[in-house]
Formats: sequence, structure tokens, C-alpha cells
Amino acid sequence: MVQYPEIRMVTLANGIPLLKGAGALGDNPHVWVSISRAITEVHHLGEALEAFDPAHTPVVSPQQSEYAGKLEAFASEDERCLGAFQGKEHRNIS
Repeated sequence: MVQYPEIRMVTLANGIPLLKGAGALGDNPHVWVSISRAITEVHHLGEALEAFDPAHTPVVSPQQSEYAGKLEAFASEDERCLGAFQGKEHRNIS
């Protein structure tokens, strides 16, 4: 950011493939709607915080692991609940 050069920018979605879009819409940047991609972002955030302030690694690292673990448990529960719909035709309504 030109106005605030002292601000460090972190891209949490590094290495996460985007859903390919069509036409003028381009690729879909909404990586946060995927639990597995959110876990990757949590790890990227933890790494960035540790690099920014190594003295707080003993605090950041366990919190990162705990939160990623909660997301992994949620992903397992999500897969278990949605497993009944695997291979069946359905429509999402929002």
C-alpha cells in the first residue's frame, strides 16, 4: 500500500487454486467457503505472525494448531453429515 508502506501485507490464499470461472467473471477468489482452504489460510496466518514477531511463536503456534484442529473436526462432521447425499442430484438454495 503506497500510503502506508510500513504495513505488511499477507496473502493467506497463496498456493490455493481458485475455482476456474468463465467469461468476464474470471476465477472465483472465494477460498474462504472451503473448510480445507480455510485450514490452509490459518496455517499461512500463523506462519506470517511468527515471521513478523518470532518472540510470540510459543503463543501463536499452539493457537494456530488448536484452531486448525477445530476446523478439521468440523470438516469431518461436515463430510459425515453430507455423505448421505453423495452421488445424489440436489440443488442448493440460498
